[in-house]
Amino acid sequence: MAMEQTALLWALLDTREFGEVKRLRPERIDLVALHPSLGVTMIVHSITQGLRKGDEEAIDTIQWLLSLGASFLQKCNNSRCRHSMWKADNKDATIVTVTYACHSAVSYVAAWKSLLSQRKEDWSRVQAYLTKVLRCFTAQSEALPQARISIRQGIVDLWERCLMDTSSQDLTFNTADGEVTAHSHVLAQASPVVAAMLSSPMKEGQKCLIEVKDASSNSVSLFLELLYTCSTKLDPDYQMVLQALDVAHRWQVEVVVTILADLLQGMITDESFVAIAEHSVLKGLENLKTAARRFGAESAAVQAQLREGRLTKTVLQLFPDAPSPEASMPVKRRRL
Repeated sequence: MAMEQTALLWALLDTREFGEVKRLRPERIDLVALHPSLGVTMIVHSITQGLRKGDEEAIDTIQWLLSLGASFLQKCNNSRCRHSMWKADNKDATIVTVTYACHSAVSYVAAWKSLLSQRKEDWSRVQAYLTKVLRCFTAQSEALPQARISIRQGIVDLWERCLMDTSSQDLTFNTADGEVTAHSHVLAQASPVVAAMLSSPMKEGQKCLIEVKDASSNSVSLFLELLYTCSTKLDPDYQMVLQALDVAHRWQVEVVVTILADLLQGMITDESFVAIAEHSVLKGLENLKTAARRFGAESAAVQAQLREGRLTKTVLQLFPDAPSPEASMPVKRRRL
């Protein structure tokens, strides 16, 4: 599955279909894979594909790849492949070329900026684009304490086998529609809340049994898959993800909270907006709040609900500058 999603990503980058990239399943993309023919990294290829027009969509794709854990320091292989640009009215005199060689995304941008600064032609648009790319790297470096890293598929497969090995599992979650099992030592290390429950004299500790009656077995399984492998074979809807988020947040498993919150950003629709927005506010998930606020500002349906006062008080916290419904209602006059 990782190979399939990675191949699709390369195809979309090759054809500059940037708008379709975010529809892929990020947890199933091998972020350290190199281009099958060019030997370049995903970020370098995205930069190159944006050079033609200084495309804002290319910038957005680069930011997305960085947020998933792609590294701007990963190097291309020792390839002789290169990229060239020129002015349409005089190709021979204006052509400029940079070989991918062993460049990282940072050194690749630096090579282009250095080369173009020595030319007499006007490359200001491209220089401005490259500056924006460097700003993406700067912003990512400032967030390195929370940055994600790429993991080889073999490691994911190993942890998936551990998750599927029910014979070695000694912890049972009693969910709304059945039991789900896991390894108590893994959960105790991941969650201080679960660790406390398992060490208590109550039934959680005595029987290694934890009641999760407000969540479905699928949502608990989703939580466990992400905890063990940072990926999932399920095809969850937003309601399942929200239930899994409740579990992860309640048990203080921050790494899974972050993964689920990122997943929910791509699930915001007119139908799911209120539920996702409420969770973002109540749980203090800033990135998800930003995504919900942006969606709400652009959605005609949400704006109509805002004007008509049909949004909950919790969701209204995303729009502090919006006029209150009461303020827009006509004042009723009483006859004397």
